[in-house]
Amino acid sequence: TYPNVHWLGAMPPADFRSHLEACRVGIIAYDLSGNNNNELRSPLKAISYMASGKCVISNIDCETPSLNGKAVYFANNKMAFESLIERAFRGNLVFDKKSVDEFLKNGNYDSLLEIIFRSLNAKLPEKII
Repeated sequence: TYPNVHWLGAMPPADFRSHLEACRVGIIAYDLSGNNNNELRSPLKAISYMASGKCVISNIDCETPSLNGKAVYFANNKMAFESLIERAFRGNLVFDKKSVDEFLKNGNYDSLLEIIFRSLNAKLPEKII
């Protein structure tokens, strides 16, 4: 365990921003033991972290292949997670702002929303506001 790593659980978006501003890195960790809820994930959390200037450490595919090693780091086991967290605290993870800005600028959010709605088995609204 790390004294400055805290599990805060789910929170309202309004509360999330102040916590996000205070952190050094965004961590996305899923229980990979066959939990069916893992099918409902999306890259929105990773995008939120990166839009806030934070690197992402995750044990799932964040669906951002162009940013792997530039802002998104994959950890496939506990040792890899710990190593990446330590590197983040030392400031040794690359955050390629230019690549992230380009990704965010060119993101096709209609396609992203379609993937999310399809995953949730919901009908895509006629017009997305």
